[in-house]
Amino acid sequence: MNKEKIFHNKRIAFYVDSNKSIIYLKQGQSHSEYFKEIGHPEYINFVLRGYILNDHVLFYRGNDFDIPRNLTIKTIIELVSSIDKTPIKWVGLGCIIGEIGEEWLPKITIKINTITD
Repeated sequence: MNKEKIFHNKRIAFYVDSNKSIIYLKQGQSHSEYFKEIGHPEYINFVLRGYILNDHVLFYRGNDFDIPRNLTIKTIIELVSSIDKTPIKWVGLGCIIGEIGEEWLPKITIKINTITD
């Protein structure tokens, strides 16, 4: 198995639909594969997407993995609050493109503070 496939198997990939709901992809599936499978490969260019890995979530858009424009703090909070896969400690916006199969660093990082009793 190549490094890219190993990475895709470690993360939980998703996209955000027009209702601002997180739609999870099949384990190990890339966004490109998924959008082609549903007959809309062009979605890769504009749909808000990302993944969950360990204690963080990344959101990005486009082939350049850019910072999602018009993504408000309120929407980020709503999206992160809807994730029940794992507790999220930080959010990344956009990705600095690196080596395929490696986790890419976010362009912006937002720490999530939680209050426990």
